[in-house]
Amino acid sequence: MYRIAEELQETIIADTKLGIKYDDADVLRMKKMIEQETKDLEIILRDNPFAPLQRNESRVRQRSSLTF
Repeated sequence: MYRIAEELQETIIADTKLGIKYDDADVLRMKKMIEQETKDLEIILRDNPFAPLQRNESRVRQRSSLTF
């Protein structure tokens, strides 16, 4: 959750520097978009056999016992 807040803050700062104006509804949409991107990335990493350190250890053990 901390990373999502940090990403949102970085986006707001960049938008302000670019002169982009937005209201509270826009900020909420950005937050929801970042949260969805985070969920999508977690799914990709969880299912990626080349990223075992990013996944839950028990899932790695379970998957490796099935492949051997």
